[in-house]
Amino acid sequence: MEKITDKNYIEISDDFKIQQLLYLLLDKFHCVCEMNGLKYSLYFGSLIGAIRHKAIIPWDDDIDIVMPRPDYNKLISIINNGADNSLIAYDPNNEEKYAYPFVKVGLKNTVLIEKTVIKDYSKISLYIDVFPMDAIPPENEKHRSNLLLQQLRREHDFYCTKLSLSPVVWKKPFILIRIIKKLFLYLRGGVERINRATLSEIDKYSYDSSSIITYRNTSVRCSQKYEIEKKEFDKTHLTQFGPIYCRIFDEYDAILKRIFGDYMTPPPKTKQVSNHDYSLYIDQTDNILMQCIDGYRRIIQIHFK
Repeated sequence: MEKITDKNYIEISDDFKIQQLLYLLLDKFHCVCEMNGLKYSLYFGSLIGAIRHKAIIPWDDDIDIVMPRPDYNKLISIINNGADNSLIAYDPNNEEKYAYPFVKVGLKNTVLIEKTVIKDYSKISLYIDVFPMDAIPPENEKHRSNLLLQQLRREHDFYCTKLSLSPVVWKKPFILIRIIKKLFLYLRGGVERINRATLSEIDKYSYDSSSIITYRNTSVRCSQKYEIEKKEFDKTHLTQFGPIYCRIFDEYDAILKRIFGDYMTPPPKTKQVSNHDYSLYIDQTDNILMQCIDGYRRIIQIHFK
């Protein structure tokens, strides 16, 4: 696995310290959104954490955000124009060697190396996932469109995931088929072609003309349980999330029950483990980051209604 050779960077592997950095990053993201009137909500496991734990789920190490497509597009422009110089927006439309068809907002002076992603695409900053909510296709096109996005997502995951180096795997006859398939996808344009095709399919349908929206960039999201009314983004409120405050849907209970069922009951102890499939490094000359890892205290004293 790739290592960081810059002597200013130190590795951070402690879950508590990683979560403190995520709070800092989310706090900065929240302030950018509030100051620019951008709508968002915590979602998926992060929304469960906000309700069940009033914080990041103790064994979790990422943050998920959803935004309406128009606000999502504005966010990219606002961050790229320097709204907060410590943030970077990784945009699949502009970023080279970027693996994903959606934006990740990263924290500068950090380096994150994803262990399961092929080398050319594995290095990024510590990030939060920002998923755009897009229009639902008409019923007569929905099945075809969802099947295409599922196929593109399978190609994406296959291409970007490292082949196992286990001797057991390499002895299996299908390993040659996997190598040939990866080569075929590379010759067709690799992940950049897959991401372009994904975004092109999503852009076919007008956000303004749809009252129901969903996240369409991942195959597992092609289900009605992930669909919400567009107006839900007009009904959010601030809630405590660890040492900070951020926005969640007013109707979080109905949304979470539809997706997860009984979301208030934690999983068994055996499943309360961090996936932690990355290595994280931070610049030890950055005083804010070094202070943050011992316990984040809100640096930006801005209060919103």
